[in-house]
Amino acid sequence: MFGNAQGLRPVRSIDNGTFVGGELSLRQTAPSGAAWGWEAELRTAGGRLHGDERAFSFLRPGVSARANRNWTERNGQLELQGSAGAAGGELPRQALYLLGGRGTLPGYAFRSFGGDRFALTQATLSTDLARPWLRGRAFAGAGWAGSGDAGARSLEVWGVETSGSIRTSVRVGAGVFYDVLRLDVARGLGTGGRWELVLEANRSFWGML
Repeated sequence: MFGNAQGLRPVRSIDNGTFVGGELSLRQTAPSGAAWGWEAELRTAGGRLHGDERAFSFLRPGVSARANRNWTERNGQLELQGSAGAAGGELPRQALYLLGGRGTLPGYAFRSFGGDRFALTQATLSTDLARPWLRGRAFAGAGWAGSGDAGARSLEVWGVETSGSIRTSVRVGAGVFYDVLRLDVARGLGTGGRWELVLEANRSFWGML
């Protein structure tokens, strides 16, 4: 369409079939009025995919947590997030954990690292610079993806590698007019890291777009 597809995200094929399974999660949030807001979740998902060529049975337990602290001065906010998971059995391609790019580690190629286990931490600090027209934001993240037997076959088929070591990235930017539209610059700090310009709407509006 644009004459050069090298900059576009790859569309990867998945393991087709009939899936029978489910997901169970337990969530706890901080009581209203607490100085720190927080949320934690334990979850497990899995089942059996009866594929066109083979069957896959797997389990994907995981944990995630989020905490935030707000200040009245300049409407400052600190948000901390962490998540981790590990899988057992044999994963179909679409059940791999993937890291890299927006939402995980900006400054690396989109979902360029994968595996059957992962850990990801993120911290974001934001404050009003000229309310309501301009809001500044800084982000730092670190993540790791590794693999054992559960994800080996799917990683090979997709041609995706594990992260090897822990990968880190930083991101700074600003939001305009009540932080509705955001423009950020990100950089991956490890091998394969690159500069990335990100233009997006505030996530609060994603469901309406």
